[in-house]
Amino acid sequence: MSCDAETFHMIQKVFQLQEEREHSLKIFEEAYKIYMTNTTNFNPTKFRQLVTDVTKDFKLKQLQEEEENRLQLSAKLQMAKQEANDYNQNDDSPQNLWNKVAHLKELYNNSIQSVNDCMEKLRIETDKISY
Repeated sequence: MSCDAETFHMIQKVFQLQEEREHSLKIFEEAYKIYMTNTTNFNPTKFRQLVTDVTKDFKLKQLQEEEENRLQLSAKLQMAKQEANDYNQNDDSPQNLWNKVAHLKELYNNSIQSVNDCMEKLRIETDKISY
C-alpha cells in the first residue's frame, strides 16, 4: 500500500471510529433517558453492560490521538527526506538534515509502537468483556 493510500485509509478509519463513538454515546444517552423515566421496567444488568461497552468505545480516543500523531510524523518525515534529498542534489547534504530524518524516523517508529500498545490494550479490554 502506498503512503498516500495508507494515509487515506488511516483517515477513513479515524472517521469511522469517531462515528462509532458518536453512535455509542447516543445509545448510552437514550438508555439513560429510559432509565430515568421508567425505572420499574429497567434492567440494571443491561445498563451496566452498556456503560462498560461505551467506556470501551471511548478508550479508542487514545488510539485516535496516537494515529493522528503518527500521521503528522509521517508527513514531517517525508518532508525532511525530501528536503535532505533536494539539498543533496544541489550540494553535499549537511549531516544535520539527515540527523533530522533519523530523529523523525525514530519518533515515527515510536508512534507505531504506541498505536500497537493502544491496540493491545483494547484487545485486552475486549477479552475481559467477552468472558
